[in-house]
Amino acid sequence: MPVVVLCPRTLWFAPAYAALLAVNAGYAWRRRERALLNDVASVAQSCLMVFVVAVVAGVSPVTVIGPFVVVLLYLTGTVLHVKTMIRERDSRGYRRASIGYHVGAAMVAAYLGTVTAVVFALLLVRSWLLPGRRLAPKHVGIVEIAAAVLVLTAAAA
Repeated sequence: MPVVVLCPRTLWFAPAYAALLAVNAGYAWRRRERALLNDVASVAQSCLMVFVVAVVAGVSPVTVIGPFVVVLLYLTGTVLHVKTMIRERDSRGYRRASIGYHVGAAMVAAYLGTVTAVVFALLLVRSWLLPGRRLAPKHVGIVEIAAAVLVLTAAAA
């Protein structure tokens, strides 16, 4: 049975998913799937699953706001960081945006706990030191896997 049949409360999130899907469809229609806003819309869709899972599990969505924020901050930062490493590697603007974003994310993370603050401080260092180095996409991916493990640890803390 579909989850929506077993737990109709998941439909609360349908308007948000519809709006974000419209963003994705618009960029796909224009063949601009790699646009920054399109990537952020995809990140938001993924992160909303934290709330959907909470509702299905019978847990108040309020209780998962912290993990939602951690994952949203990380994945949005990853969009910027990976662009500075691959497609936009020569763009000073993207690099500044990535570093600035990570400074802000680290400041928010400081309010979420010590472990989260440390992880986001490391992500800030990553956003500062790695761009400009000619890492192969495979190596960028390996760094992101390690970062994701750290973020998962922080989100669970």
